Amino acid sequence: MFYRDAVRVPGQLPVAEIPHVIDAPAGALGNQPELVLKMQARCSIGKLGKCLIELYPNGLQVSRGPQHPEPRWQFLYRNLLQAESVDVVSVGTKGGEIHQSFVRVITDRPRIAFLFGSNIWWTQNQKADMLVSKLREHHVPTFSESIDT
Repeated sequence: MFYRDAVRVPGQLPVAEIPHVIDAPAGALGNQPELVLKMQARCSIGKLGKCLIELYPNGLQVSRGPQHPEPRWQFLYRNLLQAESVDVVSVGTKGGEIHQSFVRVITDRPRIAFLFGSNIWWTQNQKADMLVSKLREHHVPTFSESIDT
């Protein structure tokens, strides 16, 4: 339920109408990415698998990599409504705590939610921390939350 709800946002298009390719204006992102992360991704259209999240001087690109031209989404930072860092803490079957870190990014037009994280449980997700930090540097509204289940 968490995953399904995390990629739903008010005002989003019906899933069938969400474009699988969105390109920023030519040259708007820049030539070389400042940061490239590979993370498990979901979005409003469903599971995407491992994706590259490339952060450029003026925006970001989410794709499955050069061998998979679609789906691919490019957004300027000014078109990102918010980025949320969420640490989910739950109790495992053997009684130990399980930490999962996710980053949820919501875009403006079209309204799409992306959830980046991993299937692997660990106590700290450095990639999630780096992604939120870099988005914050580019003035994307961000916040962090911890949820105990």
